[in-house]
Amino acid sequence: MSAAIAKDDIPAPVRRAAAAAIAIDKEIAYATKTTPTSQARTALMLRIARSSAAVELETYQRLLAVAVLQRVAANPAGLLEALAEPYE
Repeated sequence: MSAAIAKDDIPAPVRRAAAAAIAIDKEIAYATKTTPTSQARTALMLRIARSSAAVELETYQRLLAVAVLQRVAANPAGLLEALAEPYE
């Protein structure tokens, strides 16, 4: 069994990107269910209860990554930091 990874072992930019993805995922969870990203998230949640949901997970991760990139494109460092702040 592998040892747990300490927060300090993860580079700050990686932590910020992950936290930004969490923040945007929460927004998607509460947003209207008509966007492709929110529909992919719903499909993932329904499927993951019954199986590994590999296809749905890949689809949602791709759409979530696009959502994060679109959100921070104007100022990646600053906007990632702002999105990550509640989780740091």
